[in-house]
Amino acid sequence: MKKYAKILDDKTKRCIVLVNNEDINEAFIEEGFTLQEVEEAYDYNWYIKGYAPSKPQSLINEERVCELLRQLKNTDYVAAKIAEGAATKEEYAEIISNRQKWRDEINRLQASIH
Repeated sequence: MKKYAKILDDKTKRCIVLVNNEDINEAFIEEGFTLQEVEEAYDYNWYIKGYAPSKPQSLINEERVCELLRQLKNTDYVAAKIAEGAATKEEYAEIISNRQKWRDEINRLQASIH
């Protein structure tokens, strides 16, 4: 997207962007703002298009672990029902199987994070 931007770091091409192109006035142009193709990175910083860094794999893995932990938490009721005798393992076989897959994936991801 084209926005008025001023490069802050020539090496990384990180820039400051005017959110609304209609805010531009002579003072901004004198300060070095020009209309450029920019993109917002995963870290919410703006860069000249093509220079935005990719999200690190370790962060992607951490986010996935959080998602899997939420899924485990959301299905904890199954373990409680089985433990209390209110349900059988057979009734929840698919969820039990998924929970084990989620734990295995969590273990694999956590090993790669550390």
